[in-house]
Amino acid sequence: MPAPAHVVSRTPRRVRIRVPSRRHDGEFFELARVLFASLPGVRSVEANPLTASLLVHHDTDLEAIATHGLENDLFELAAPALGRPPLPGQITAAYSRVNAGLKRATGGEMDIPSLALMALLGLGAYQIAAGELAAPPAHIALWYALAILWQTRSQQEAPG
Repeated sequence: MPAPAHVVSRTPRRVRIRVPSRRHDGEFFELARVLFASLPGVRSVEANPLTASLLVHHDTDLEAIATHGLENDLFELAAPALGRPPLPGQITAAYSRVNAGLKRATGGEMDIPSLALMALLGLGAYQIAAGELAAPPAHIALWYALAILWQTRSQQEAPG
């Protein structure tokens, strides 16, 4: 009989599933790791019997993962888990889609951080040109633009 399980955290390409009744059951989690590693669309699986969890990195949907767990008599996910992902995951997925679309549309020349940098620099320059030197928004816009530039450059220079 499959053990009851629930989703602890979820993003569009990663899900952590907890199976509390199998805590400390190394054989169960090793079997689950091997079985999920063979599921099409699963990139990697980490099993941790101490926390009673499986971390599944995937390119498939949660229903396929839930079905695979049930068909292999491993676990049965609680029903709410199959609904929409949590709001942070939805925001991250939407940002990724928009960013990828912007890169495609500009031939890889522009992404959201570079667009934000240009917009903030433009806004800051406009406010300075309009004589609003003392207005905090001009300084804040320039500060954020420089912060974005610095962060983007440091990420590009980072190894790996």
